[in-house]
Amino acid sequence: MAHEEFISHNDLLDAIESDPSDNHFKTAAQFLMRAITDWPTPNLQEPKDFIGQLKNEINQKLTLENLREYYKTLAPKTGAWKLEALSSLYQVFDLSTKDNLDKAATLDEIIVRLTQHYRRMKFE
Repeated sequence: MAHEEFISHNDLLDAIESDPSDNHFKTAAQFLMRAITDWPTPNLQEPKDFIGQLKNEINQKLTLENLREYYKTLAPKTGAWKLEALSSLYQVFDLSTKDNLDKAATLDEIIVRLTQHYRRMKFE
């Protein structure tokens, strides 16, 4: 999946602020932003960079199952911020199932779906 398909940090912020609904897309976008903010890499903002960081850490597809397995390897004392970020990502996956995404969807696919939703909204 090409990272160019991902919404940018600024567009995601604008989408969250201008979305008058309280639907699962907006909530998932908020949890995604929280996960990016919590990930312990200075100045990390772009969803595509966040995905790159996760892929480097996990070395597998970014499915919910693989993220849960990675979570188990982290120690609270040294990986607290990563644990927080992953907890937010669990919420993103949970909300994505409300959009009829396959439970085996990858985080990349979910972000592309968010991106498409907010790009459509921008033109409506």
